[in-house]
Amino acid sequence: MSTMTMRNSVMLIGIPTQPIIRDEKSVIKHAKFKLTVTETYKNANNEYVTCTNVFDCYGEGKVSEMIAKLVKEGRELAIDGKLRRYEWNNPDGTRCSDVQIEINDLFAIYK
Repeated sequence: MSTMTMRNSVMLIGIPTQPIIRDEKSVIKHAKFKLTVTETYKNANNEYVTCTNVFDCYGEGKVSEMIAKLVKEGRELAIDGKLRRYEWNNPDGTRCSDVQIEINDLFAIYK
């Protein structure tokens, strides 16, 4: 993989929620879900610390079909994707932003 393609690359393993699939005839098929990723490490005091993060993930087109087929709530999943940042203004004028993971590929992990 070249350095240029690695500049915006995310690989995670976690537990997904049940995906939400949008399949409208005039719109590209879209699927989204949340991925919970938990890691455990030792801190400076040699104590184990557990940290949990939840990420918004989505895919479109063929990837959304893979999501519909492979993603099952509670079943471990590996994803490969990139970060996408979105910005908008709320009706009250407040500027907001969100970062999501656009999935390029995914793998169901069966234990």
